[in-house]
Amino acid sequence: MQEPKLEEPVAAAPVAEGSGAGDPAHDVMHGGVGGISPSAVNQADNHDDDQMSGTFKPDTTVPTTLWTYIAFVIANFGLCSVYGAVLQVLLATHVDVLAGPQNRVAQLAVVTGVGAFSSMIAQPVTGWIADRVHLPFGKRNIWIMIGAVFSLICLFPMAMSGSVTMLVVTWAICMWPLNMMQVNLAAFIPERTPENHRGFLSGVYAVSQFGGSAFGVVIMGYIDSLTVKYMVPGVICAVAGILYFFTTKDIKNSTTTRKTAEKRPVRVKGQRDVLFTARAHDFWLTFASRFCVLGSYYMITGYMIYTLQEYIHYGDGSMKAATAGMAVVTMVITVGNLTCSLVGGFISDRLGRIKIFVIGAALLWVIPALVMFFIPSWPALLFSCAIIGIGLGTYNSVDKALVARVLPSHETAARDLGVINFADAGPQTVAPTIAATIVMITHNYGFIFIAMGVFCSIGALIATRIRNAN
Repeated sequence: MQEPKLEEPVAAAPVAEGSGAGDPAHDVMHGGVGGISPSAVNQADNHDDDQMSGTFKPDTTVPTTLWTYIAFVIANFGLCSVYGAVLQVLLATHVDVLAGPQNRVAQLAVVTGVGAFSSMIAQPVTGWIADRVHLPFGKRNIWIMIGAVFSLICLFPMAMSGSVTMLVVTWAICMWPLNMMQVNLAAFIPERTPENHRGFLSGVYAVSQFGGSAFGVVIMGYIDSLTVKYMVPGVICAVAGILYFFTTKDIKNSTTTRKTAEKRPVRVKGQRDVLFTARAHDFWLTFASRFCVLGSYYMITGYMIYTLQEYIHYGDGSMKAATAGMAVVTMVITVGNLTCSLVGGFISDRLGRIKIFVIGAALLWVIPALVMFFIPSWPALLFSCAIIGIGLGTYNSVDKALVARVLPSHETAARDLGVINFADAGPQTVAPTIAATIVMITHNYGFIFIAMGVFCSIGALIATRIRNAN
């Protein structure tokens, strides 16, 4: 008796519930599930199981040397020196000059809000470009350099802005190259770092991030020219990006594409994107938790320089004194942040646990929220900033490691990182708007700290629902 000729396997189509798919007898009778051979189904299922358990495997085709890690830290330091200088000092002082003391709170909310909204769009778009546009130079490094160089170019018209409108437009444009650099640097941990070292490297990433931010804030106090203030961190960022491109080896697009193609069947028309399936459950919970926790932080830092001037009454109450106080506050936060980032990441790797650090760090911020509401003084602010730094360092020590575990797909890693970084860019839109509204209604900066305590508590509660964090 002649055996029936099997048809060539085709891409999987969605299977309705109750159709019998997944039942062994049904699979044998129909030569696989949805027209795929049983061996292909097993390969796809195994890969799905890996993703569900949070095992996003790094690319091992290109060795990641010690210098690669160092160059990664330098590049991130340069990027964050721009963010620190612009977001925490330059925008506030520039808006104060352009809009005046009476209108600066609302106008600053517009500038930061529009810029953050632009960033929310830029993150996934630039990530998608890096994933899909295959250049011969490699997958990530070329985009990091392009972002760094164009960031410097965009900062110059910002410095020349003579109106709030011009500042809004130039900052929104600047968000695109900055995010191009950021989203491709963020892909380093899931794509290049072994799983058992991701907690420590997440801490190192946080050290470079907030070290660069603190550096950007501090050097602003030593420069008088507004134009030079914008250009110095821009030059540092551009040099760091160029150094990273020319001195490190990049993973190849072709390697990643080929490996993932072997593991996963082609998605056909009508099949849902992985971000909208059950596999992305932890991804979206992590997104929501990050949004709340980071939002609580941006709520106070965005208006810290005005808080020092009007709520704490630091120094003689001038903008110059507030800027000097801002440098001290930043350093206090940074010390706690840097220390706990490294220690927390190391302990997390040893224990194999992440979620407890996220929850504990978020809840810790309730303390400075209450202290600053009831005791608005310079010593209380320094104490509160020390606690904020400890919590921030603990949170950042595991944040990137958690993100690496919940990414649902290898194929769209940079895009998905761009989406989850909405939880970073998004609060930069929402938090200043909430803070400005609170100040305009209550005329009391203390209520911003209460809002911070509420948001971080919600973030901790959401984090308890993440299933595969550890």
